[in-house]
Amino acid sequence: MSKPKSSEDALISNIILGIDNVKGIDVSLLDLRDIENTVSSYFVVCTGSSNTHVNAIVSAIQKTVSKELKEKPFHTEGSDIAEWVLIDYV
Repeated sequence: MSKPKSSEDALISNIILGIDNVKGIDVSLLDLRDIENTVSSYFVVCTGSSNTHVNAIVSAIQKTVSKELKEKPFHTEGSDIAEWVLIDYV
């Protein structure tokens, strides 16, 4: 796997830091850059132990990225039920 660009590297690092801060489970980084016709370079995937934990992970990611990089997600989906949540940082 080749190394991400510096802005991508900083974003990924802060997303993973946010997940680690609230003890997200089974964190995986999927490199999608070699897949044709994909709109994403990377997916960061993790598991939460409950809906409350999933919401805590979402909140921790958003707070960490906002504080360190001054970025907000382009789109967030699924947080109302929190069985799964997608956070899209463009």
